[in-house]
Amino acid sequence: MKDTQNKLIKLWKQFPPSEATILDGRIHPEELNETLLQFFCPGPSFYGIFDFAQLDFVFVHQDVKKVLGLDSRKASLSAQYALILPSELSFIQACEEYSGRFLFQLQPPHLRKAYKVNYAYRTRTTAGEIKLLFHQAITISMDVNNHIAQTFVVNSDVTHLFQDSPRSLSLVGLGDLSSYFNIDVM
Repeated sequence: MKDTQNKLIKLWKQFPPSEATILDGRIHPEELNETLLQFFCPGPSFYGIFDFAQLDFVFVHQDVKKVLGLDSRKASLSAQYALILPSELSFIQACEEYSGRFLFQLQPPHLRKAYKVNYAYRTRTTAGEIKLLFHQAITISMDVNNHIAQTFVVNSDVTHLFQDSPRSLSLVGLGDLSSYFNIDVM
């Protein structure tokens, strides 16, 4: 193990950066979230914050224009929902019902913030192109009654990875929590 590590270090030393040769500078903390999003998302993505009291997005990143063709100021739940293929609606509803029941049964309630909900669905862009979106959501705040108040949502275009939707739900536990993959909700 130590021998392998030493070999890697020796390899990396062949390509040493120096302050004088760094052309693009060091990453600034405010740029980190964009870099992380691009790194962890499997395709062009946009993110937003969904508020359960308002039953709508209170924020949608401007990249929704690149993915769906929507202006971020007009990318409401209704606007995004109107683009989803009708054949996907019952699947999305089943995923949301299953994940909602799962999250509300978790005890203690703070565990609701420790699970990521994933599924993929087909939608249209405003130009009529059909895309497969990978939907990821995680609770970011709860109300005084321990109900989910807001979720952070990331939708990534994964059309280039799959021909068809996998049609399954995954509940990914963070840290040491158990994860549940490829749940058949239909």
